[in-house]
Amino acid sequence: MNSTQLQPVAQNGFLPAARIAGDRRPQYTPYRGGGNQTFAGRAYGTPGFLGAVRLGQTAQTWYNRARAARERFQTLKGQIATIDNKVARDTIIAWLGGPGIEGTPEWRYAGVTFNFTTSVAQEGIQAYDKSDRQGRVEQLESFNDELSQKIESARVTYGSRSVPTVPGVTPPAPTMDLTLPILGVGALIAVAVFFG
Repeated sequence: MNSTQLQPVAQNGFLPAARIAGDRRPQYTPYRGGGNQTFAGRAYGTPGFLGAVRLGQTAQTWYNRARAARERFQTLKGQIATIDNKVARDTIIAWLGGPGIEGTPEWRYAGVTFNFTTSVAQEGIQAYDKSDRQGRVEQLESFNDELSQKIESARVTYGSRSVPTVPGVTPPAPTMDLTLPILGVGALIAVAVFFG
């Protein structure tokens, strides 16, 4: 038999798969422990062109994370004014940089804001299926954590001060995100229709 002929390969009761004789590519077999095995964030056998999608991280999830990261960044920037030491405040503001200074928190915030507004307006929510945009959100979240630590450390060292509020401006009421409950109910209905 030459190398182009096919040989059947038994896989414990499953339909036999065919492989080319002499082919050394890995053969994916079912995991016997139950459930799905994953490797590099993908289920075994998932086509590579689909990319290494993080399990449970849909475009809607990334959109929500981008919104939360942007809001937290703005909130934290407002808290800088509550530090009772001008030098400490100025140091943190200098660390934030500006939208035109690459690699700074303000630059990353501007990038996430562009994707959140312009990219989503042009491409829809699927704009967040791209890994570079997901990475920008993760980096802004990381900057937010670092900024929060800097503010808290400065408050412990120098104390806090009250900042006058602008009269007539009230903070927005918190909103509840119903995306996941709606998706869960939709999945249950789909399963009921399919097996019903």
